[in-house]
Amino acid sequence: MNNTITNQKKIKLSVKFTFFLICVFALSLFFEAVRAVQHEFTLYSMLFLIAAVIFNGIVLFFQAFLIYFEEKLRGNLKKRVLIFENLINCFPAKKLSLKEGAKHRES
Repeated sequence: MNNTITNQKKIKLSVKFTFFLICVFALSLFFEAVRAVQHEFTLYSMLFLIAAVIFNGIVLFFQAFLIYFEEKLRGNLKKRVLIFENLINCFPAKKLSLKEGAKHRES
């Protein structure tokens, strides 16, 4: 398998923390949108809720990607996910904000 990340080992803590903060922000937006719909059912509140749900979905997708990526680097991958594999192959290793760590085991 031609993979540009086999020499890279670990996702930086700053990237993990940033995604965590984005998740917290997305979840708070979702709850605020639910409150807006409960307070007053308008087109604006419904659009706000739909946007919050879509934003949460995107953020959760990237969180799942980070987990998948780390498990792949550790060699603990149980099942390959085609969309995540395609994402990994699309970006060079430097764009994924990687740093050196433990030895990678190819499964």
